[in-house]
Amino acid sequence: MKNGKLLIQPTSTDCMIHIKQIVLFLDSIGFINLSKRQANGVIPAGKRFLQLITFMGCSPHIRFEPRHADDDDYCFIRILEFDEPRLLVSDRSRTPGCPHCRKPAIADWSLLENGQSTPVTCQHCGAMSRPEELRWRNDAGMARLFIEINSIFPGEAQPVESLMQHLQHETGCQWRYFYLWQESG
Repeated sequence: MKNGKLLIQPTSTDCMIHIKQIVLFLDSIGFINLSKRQANGVIPAGKRFLQLITFMGCSPHIRFEPRHADDDDYCFIRILEFDEPRLLVSDRSRTPGCPHCRKPAIADWSLLENGQSTPVTCQHCGAMSRPEELRWRNDAGMARLFIEINSIFPGEAQPVESLMQHLQHETGCQWRYFYLWQESG
């Protein structure tokens, strides 16, 4: 089985947003249904979810309910918040590119573990960049807060522009999205 996730994050690790602010905002626009929030942080999609996320293809099949108690391969939302910037990658994430020369910036991913915010030196051109300035493509991200949408295969869906604009207006920060994909089972 393959388990994919679509994540939405502020582009700057300096963007300070409290989880309560973003949860209330997402509920107010119908992205999530806060009244049905579960104890484990799982929040069901709201009534406007399908208008705020665009699914590719002519007839996508999205399950919004689990098939059994241990099923986690259905579409739900979690809001992840960390005290320090956190790097989220999967075993399928590509090495980020240097914003100057566009080549793979680092050979050793461990340099970015635990939210290191000190600049890294590009292995090709020697330019220094903060981790959030690296060209992550749509494979990884670094932030203090993430909106995680479960059971979305990479490239299968993306946030509509109006959602990204609403997030920017509400928080004062620009936002981006990326995908994580793990093989399981």
